[in-house]
Amino acid sequence: MSNDETPISLIEKRFEKAIIENKRETIIELGQEIVKHYQKNGKIEKCIYYLEQIIPQMMKPGMELELAYNFSSVGKYYSFSEEYDEAEENYRKALNIYKHKEIVVKVAEIKSDMGLLYRSKGIFDIALKYLNEAIEVFNKIQNKMDLVKDRGSWFSYINAIEACGIIYGQLKQYDESIAFFQDALKLKEKVLGDSGKISALLNLGVTYSNFDLEKSQEYYFQALREVNENTPINHKIVLLNNLGGCLEDQKQYDKALDYYQRALELTNETGRIRYKAPIIKHISSIYYHQGKYNEALKRIEESLKLSEKSNVKFEMKDCYQLMSDIYIAKNDYRTAMDYRLKYDEMKDDMYQQDLKAQLTTIQKKYEKTTKSINNLRQEKSLISDELKKVMNTGFVGESDSIKEVRRLAIEAASYKDTRVLVTGESGVGKEIVARLIHYSDSYKIGKFIDVNCCSIPESMAESEFFGFVKGAFTGAIYSRPGYFEEANNGSLFLDEIGDMPLGLQAKLLRVLETKQIKRLGSNKSLSVNFRLISATNKDLNKLIGENQFRGDLLYRINTIEINIPPLRERREDVEPLLQYFLKQFSSKMNKSMPAYSPSVLNCLYDYSFPGNVRELKNMIERTMIFTKGNRLTPEDFKIQMHTLEKSINKNNLNTCKNIHTLESQILLKALEDCQGNQTKAAKQMGISYSTFKRKYKKIREDYSL
Repeated sequence: MSNDETPISLIEKRFEKAIIENKRETIIELGQEIVKHYQKNGKIEKCIYYLEQIIPQMMKPGMELELAYNFSSVGKYYSFSEEYDEAEENYRKALNIYKHKEIVVKVAEIKSDMGLLYRSKGIFDIALKYLNEAIEVFNKIQNKMDLVKDRGSWFSYINAIEACGIIYGQLKQYDESIAFFQDALKLKEKVLGDSGKISALLNLGVTYSNFDLEKSQEYYFQALREVNENTPINHKIVLLNNLGGCLEDQKQYDKALDYYQRALELTNETGRIRYKAPIIKHISSIYYHQGKYNEALKRIEESLKLSEKSNVKFEMKDCYQLMSDIYIAKNDYRTAMDYRLKYDEMKDDMYQQDLKAQLTTIQKKYEKTTKSINNLRQEKSLISDELKKVMNTGFVGESDSIKEVRRLAIEAASYKDTRVLVTGESGVGKEIVARLIHYSDSYKIGKFIDVNCCSIPESMAESEFFGFVKGAFTGAIYSRPGYFEEANNGSLFLDEIGDMPLGLQAKLLRVLETKQIKRLGSNKSLSVNFRLISATNKDLNKLIGENQFRGDLLYRINTIEINIPPLRERREDVEPLLQYFLKQFSSKMNKSMPAYSPSVLNCLYDYSFPGNVRELKNMIERTMIFTKGNRLTPEDFKIQMHTLEKSINKNNLNTCKNIHTLESQILLKALEDCQGNQTKAAKQMGISYSTFKRKYKKIREDYSL
């Protein structure tokens, strides 16, 4: 054996040779040995690789149970890697085999694993369905499990019960949560003895901390009495930290500080760095409450550095908040405001990410129902009120031109592989037409993925569209699908496609031709099949002449071209849109729908609407925010119109100031309505989050807020 070779590398060489020679038995034997080695060393990707090499060798009569076991193992490893789709696929394969073989306990184990998977994804209803099905089976076969001494099944049983407790706790259904944790505690005492009690007592303490601090403290102290030399280090650290938190909430600061410091000492001794930042933050909080502000600042700055190093955003957010509170106590209001702004920005960023995840879940649930919607193609009720609310289409109009747009959209939806190009000025509703096409196809079961091509930096474009695997580049700490993959079996909407970089245009053309992609860092080809809907407000033929857009791509993306005329060319659509948005905002703001006179319509008819339907919508929303009566007048709109701004005397500075003041009032009122949440306020005003932040910053500078 050479100096560079290890026993495992030699086994791997023998394995590769067996693959080439197609020696089934040797492949299975060596592969299992290699997997055991990498499992002990925690190298999950290696385990997945070798298991996926073994599995095809087991696809023969007589090896079904071994095959199911390996599918289950691969599912677990993918779940650890947060590659949930791959995990679920392997779990289902194992489940089908165990069901066919009628091995009830293994069916329950797989359902428990799938429940844990969906809990990790945050889809609690499906998680609880699988977990409760598993628990029901385990309840029936406890006696058999006792006879065969199957600890794996007992662990699966306990994990399912604890997962239910955790989910109900997250849903704030504490009675249900406590009942499950009590059941888990009894089972752990039965199966594991005293060694299994601590985690169950910890869970009970955490749950009670939401509404009964004394009871919570009681469970923590009970867990502390169970601690011994065999107790896992992480359990000890979490227990000491949680006990400190419980005492801090009861304002027993000296006792809380003692437990926090014991937790920190244990963290330093054992090198469990991931616990260090939050514990130091808690120590800082104690010093703050004790009035030791300099010591508190020293600690919170240390916690912030550790949180930034590991990029734990919720910890960074909490640090900013505490730092702001400390500087307020020190009467340094300028520094306090700086940290409060950082806290707000971080909070908004986290809110946007959480909202995106929630919307993705809602969209998936909604899209599963599209097959059952059979009245979408009716001309007069093209989209029901319920769908309008969910999809936010608002496709409204009575003009001949907009009826033609609607007809073309429905026609495009009826042909699954048709590629559509939607053209028109900014604000005419190109995305609305794209959604109309997607949701009008009753056979589409995939997602609607919308991408603004001009908002993606060119350096990130390839990873955003094609996705990447873990380790593909610096910072790729997990695998992620790209837009092409996410749109599979659905629709990909490329807004402002004229701004797509030329290099990416060539790759898009290749994807349209081959319907194949590869994630960055992977050699594995994936098939994709999506409806492409593109949109632009530019003249693509002119861009082709300027070598800024590929002619061959234009031919590929415009099987059907739908041009949406500007609002100034379809005046008959103004009143239907006015009525639609008034009804929408009246409901949203809990106001009665105001009346309007013909003079209001004449005012709107005379306006050119450079911002098209989007501008009309924003004007109506701002008017609804500030209107005091139940009747609209032309004056409610004129101050917002560009034509009026152009007619303002350049020397009339007071009038300009009034317009700026009105915009400031609108922005601050929206922020107040949304309780300081800038993301929600921007949405209410109908502007982008970045625009809102820029305007808000200008207001703060002007008024020294």
